[in-house]
Formats: sequence, C-alpha cells, structure tokens
Amino acid sequence: MTLTPFIELSPTAPNPNGYNPSTPDDPWAYGTHWTFGGFTSGWSLSIDSQASANEIIIGYDPGDPADENDLTSIVADIYRRCAAGTNLALRNIPEASQLLLVYGFGAGTGDPSIQFFVGSDFVRTEPIRDNVNETVALLLDVPAGDSTLTVYTRLASPNYWARVGVQGVTAYLL
Repeated sequence: MTLTPFIELSPTAPNPNGYNPSTPDDPWAYGTHWTFGGFTSGWSLSIDSQASANEIIIGYDPGDPADENDLTSIVADIYRRCAAGTNLALRNIPEASQLLLVYGFGAGTGDPSIQFFVGSDFVRTEPIRDNVNETVALLLDVPAGDSTLTVYTRLASPNYWARVGVQGVTAYLL
C-alpha cells in the first residue's frame, strides 16, 4: 500500500493549505509548524540559515525527562526554545479515520529525547540518538467532520546544553 501525504509541514513550508476547490467535499487540512525562534544563542546559526536548511534547532535548557505530566510549563519551554508545535485544521474527515504523523528530527546532541503531547495530554517520550537523524511516528484517532489538532514536541534531557533539529512533519490520513 502506498501512502500519499495528506499535508506536509516544514521550516521551508510552515503553512501549507491542502484545499482543492475542484473537490470541496474531499478531506483536506491546513496547518502550521512552528517554534519560538529556534536555538541561536551562542552559535553562528541564524534562524534564516536554519530554515533554508529545512531544520530548526531546539535546545538550551531542555525539560526534565521525568516531567511527563506537566504541560503547564510548555509556554516556558517555548520561550526557552525547547519546544515546537504542529497545529492542524482537519476538514471533511470520514468516520473512523486515523492520522499518522511522521516527524523528522536532525542529529541531536546531549542525550536528547522528544516528549509528545496532543493538546495538553502526554502521549510518549521517544529517545533521539546523538548524531543520528531520526524519524518518529504517532498514530492518532481523529474525529469525523471538522476538527483541530495541536501536537507539541518538547525536548527533554538531563543535559542543559542538549539540542535537536526539528525538520518537520508529514501527515497521512488513514
């Protein structure tokens, strides 16, 4: 079975719109993929150079790996440049649908892991190997009709200087 991307979000294409006016009743989505500035402090990497490389680096003062239940600090994590968000508006979704989200992460450093939250609910923690590009998938049930979905990815590590590149997310409607 070949999967066709439902919507793709990346630093070079952060706000795609999948609406096709010739088929207005078909399922479609639009969304944003964002960070609060990325990791630039103390490095020669500018946000422009990161985005043109299609990767935004998050890091510097990551969250505690044991803190899997506290999303109240997500605003602090965003301002600390340790989180990224994916917002999706889903339209005309059929009954019993699922969304497969496939995230790309660039080579991390400092024993990083990524914590996934859907809305404010913790989903899981996924380790990211140092100096290895990683792909991580989430499979989510989605309601029929029209809905919105927010997924936060938060960097967690015992090392203050940990960082990882966020390359984007591809969503598949199943």
